[in-house]
Amino acid sequence: MSDPIIRAMLEEQAASLRASAAQFDMNRAAALASAQDYAVQAGGARTQAAKIEESLAAYDEAFPPPTDEVDPESGGAE
Repeated sequence: MSDPIIRAMLEEQAASLRASAAQFDMNRAAALASAQDYAVQAGGARTQAAKIEESLAAYDEAFPPPTDEVDPESGGAE
């Protein structure tokens, strides 16, 4: 003969664990979606960085830095 109290406790515990598993599944899905969003954002940041680096290269080509350097300790006077 089974004890109805023990059976009820076990059923309640099983239901609670199923609910926890469902919550873990939802958290996992949300984490995967966030990871995908971060990957897209990282790709966008890399693209922007590449564009800026191209612009800097074009700027350096159009406006090369001076060839004679000024000595900061002498205040520019030689």
